[in-house]
Amino acid sequence: MVRSLYKGPFINNKLLKDAIHAKENNVKFIYTRSRSSTITFDFIDLMVYIYNGKKYFPLRIKEDMLGYKFGDFIFTKKKMVFKKKKKKKK
Repeated sequence: MVRSLYKGPFINNKLLKDAIHAKENNVKFIYTRSRSSTITFDFIDLMVYIYNGKKYFPLRIKEDMLGYKFGDFIFTKKKMVFKKKKKKKK
């Protein structure tokens, strides 16, 4: 379901403050657990470490990512891979 336009995009307040502080003080990375926040112009050229429930994954923010959520780029589940059976020797 899409968020109403009159509300604007959701951005965690602490995350936005950290991004502005990082830009002013030339800090190149920030950590966050807010996967539901929308990527805006304040995050461009920052390295954002996003928590997936187990550990933090790095994500370099580019202009193509504007308007997406942070959670769209970091997966929380591993892909299922079947192991191949070894052939028995006769």
